[in-house]
Amino acid sequence: MNCWFEGYMGGGDPYPTDGSIKPIVNYAKRCGYDELAKRLSEV
Repeated sequence: MNCWFEGYMGGGDPYPTDGSIKPIVNYAKRCGYDELAKRLSEV
């Protein structure tokens, strides 16, 4: 999820897999997607 959100899909240097999805959760909250943010935070 974080790779997609940060724009690192496909090819290139490996992206660290230990990254948090907290930035995505925060972004969803800011955009008013509270239910989505809640579900993502449970992943």
